[in-house]
Amino acid sequence: SLSDTHTHTHTHTHTHTHKANGYNAIRTSHNPVSRAFVAACNKHGVMLMEEAFDCWADGKNVDDYNLHFEAWWQRDVTSMVLRDRNAPAIIMWSIGNEIPMRKAPAGIALSRTISDFIRALDPSVDGTKRAVTSAYPGVGEDKATDDYMAPLDVAGYNYSVSTKPTFLLVDARSPDYRKP
Repeated sequence: SLSDTHTHTHTHTHTHTHKANGYNAIRTSHNPVSRAFVAACNKHGVMLMEEAFDCWADGKNVDDYNLHFEAWWQRDVTSMVLRDRNAPAIIMWSIGNEIPMRKAPAGIALSRTISDFIRALDPSVDGTKRAVTSAYPGVGEDKATDDYMAPLDVAGYNYSVSTKPTFLLVDARSPDYRKP
């Protein structure tokens, strides 16, 4: 349709412009992206982090995804990962953006559950695998933050305000952290 053609052309133009201006990676946020966007990133050599959710069982707004999370999260993650796992642009999966329940026991458990679910859908090939991450607001210096981040391959911090660089805070609390 005309709408699909416009979206496809616009997406390729937009992605090409970003690449031409020196951007080589895009962090999507809050929900899976369109097929056209993934195809544009593949074509233009742009690395892509694809994010599944903006909330889980606890929402941020009145009519948020939390109303449907329990019934739909597995189907939605399956759809996203199976559709895009062969896309060379995808370098990382995000389980969520600033999840409200991230410090609650249920949120910590879901961090592991969703991370493991994604890994099962996109298994390692020849010893390589896509990283799993989550966008976390600030640098929590507490056990709940560490427990939420533990199943992730990459710690994603948003709005990190600290007198120490984030990696030093994480390094000091993470005995399994591997230095290069």
